[in-house]
Amino acid sequence: MSRATAIRIVIVEDHPVVRRGLGAVLGGQSDMIVVGEAASAAEAVALLAHEPADVVVLDLRLPDASGTEGIAAVLAARPDSRILVLSSYGRPGDVRSALDAGAAGYVVKDAADEEVVGAVRKVAAGGAFVSQAAARALVGEGDLERLTAREQRILELMADGHANDAIARALDLSVGTVKNYIHVILLKLHVRDRTAAVAVATRTGRLKPR
Repeated sequence: MSRATAIRIVIVEDHPVVRRGLGAVLGGQSDMIVVGEAASAAEAVALLAHEPADVVVLDLRLPDASGTEGIAAVLAARPDSRILVLSSYGRPGDVRSALDAGAAGYVVKDAADEEVVGAVRKVAAGGAFVSQAAARALVGEGDLERLTAREQRILELMADGHANDAIARALDLSVGTVKNYIHVILLKLHVRDRTAAVAVATRTGRLKPR
């Protein structure tokens, strides 16, 4: 793959060893190129001002910004960039706040290299990704099928045939955030696509038959 068509990646991580390791793994892929590295949100914003990136791999804990602040700063600098959060923590609150803030994916730092590479490809292609470790924390052990009120409403709109952009307009969300919610709904219902999600929810009584 040529440099022009490769996935352009910026790594934002304050630990040099982790940053170098990520750079080596991602930069070693034939379809990826690491175009810059930053150790803080401020450095990331300055870098992104002149260096476009398809995917920003962002540490959730930076010295100058909380997770949601870092996500907001990156999106303000480069609204078209997709954010993949990389964190040592998989707590439900951390995962939810990152996705709600606009991150397209969430991976814990002890994930295998293959999972991180796959996550970058997924979010670069416009999808959402939550690593299995983070997903287990998100949905809650022994509580895999509970939907929040927002997730239930999105599921209802899906059942009515609304596309992601229509759901986003109806709920005053970004399309990226809607995609993240749908990904979580699929995880909770243990299905692979929207049609199956609606079918399962109808069968289990979470939706009235359409």
